[in-house]
Amino acid sequence: MKQTITFKGKLLRWIELIALFVGIPIAYYYDLFPFHKIIPLIIGAVYAIALLIFDKSFNRQEIGLNGFKKFRPMLIRSAGIFLILIIATWLIVPDQLFFLPQQATWLWVVIMLMYPVWSVIPQELIYRTFFFQRYSALFQTNTSMIIASGVAFSFMHIIFENMVAMVFSLAAGIILSVIYSRHRSLLGISLEHAIYGNLVFTAGLGTFFYIN
Repeated sequence: MKQTITFKGKLLRWIELIALFVGIPIAYYYDLFPFHKIIPLIIGAVYAIALLIFDKSFNRQEIGLNGFKKFRPMLIRSAGIFLILIIATWLIVPDQLFFLPQQATWLWVVIMLMYPVWSVIPQELIYRTFFFQRYSALFQTNTSMIIASGVAFSFMHIIFENMVAMVFSLAAGIILSVIYSRHRSLLGISLEHAIYGNLVFTAGLGTFFYIN
């Protein structure tokens, strides 16, 4: 829902946005925080949940499947993305192509099961549901909202310290933001993000999305 807030309110939202989506990733990039990089994601998810709970304009139906009904287009998109990921892995790191499922099968299985829960849902909660709800008043058009969400999502991947992660996450962020803007479903977009992420690790580009 598009919100109307005062100039002061907008200023405070901009400060919050920059602190959360620019300041924290930069702080981790320069190792200014001593704890594991998954911690701020969990804290950010809790912060997002708390604000959404007290936001009376937030439509709780967006947490579920909401308008997300068409699974066939999602599977077609996923197939196309998998092909791109395979080609990209073959061109960038050919020795990693299908490495996990072939050489570290149990680790691959654990990632397939744990990644959607511990990483995808918090990311989508923060970068789609929370971002679109909290900062809608800061952007004049839906296109600018989508771009801002995608760029913020990409910039978060600065913590991996490589351009491959940032470039691919920018593309994924824009795609996911476009889809989310259409059906506003946290569960639906988390499902699609989980498929994309698992395909990244399956193809072999997961080596660029590894946190030490």
